[in-house]
Amino acid sequence: MKRWPFYILVFCAGVSVLVFTQNLYFNIYSSSLPIGIYRKINDTPKKGMFVSSCLTVPIARLGLRNGYLMKGRCRTGIQPVMKRIYGVPGDSISLVNDRILINGEEIAGINVLDIDSKGRKIYRFFEGQTTLTDSYYFLLSDYKKNSWDSRYWGAVSIEFVLEPLLTF
Repeated sequence: MKRWPFYILVFCAGVSVLVFTQNLYFNIYSSSLPIGIYRKINDTPKKGMFVSSCLTVPIARLGLRNGYLMKGRCRTGIQPVMKRIYGVPGDSISLVNDRILINGEEIAGINVLDIDSKGRKIYRFFEGQTTLTDSYYFLLSDYKKNSWDSRYWGAVSIEFVLEPLLTF
């Protein structure tokens, strides 16, 4: 008798148990972070950490309409974004022409674009200069240069911090 269907079922059940008990997240959709397995951790958000964030309704809807985001588990019914923290509360963020400055230092290699990959004008919810207030962070992707992130929608609150376990 063939046992492989049983083994597949046991494997899938085991993975499901790990996902729920270990707070694991599989990144197979977002091109803003390496594909892989991430774990939710209880830590204070710091620069350089990976995080997950649910966007506000107008920003999330625009992301869904333009194909930057998919339906998901946030209150908006749209997926959370997964990005790296570049700016923390107290940091000064400036957009000057197509450059991003954090505390006066340019973020090399990450520019603000006017047109997306489909030739559409990118709407900006954030322009100019701001200082990040408590619980708000500036999120960017250094993994995907044309990522839709805080350079367009500004600072956001963070849902939780992610620790990469296995990335490809």
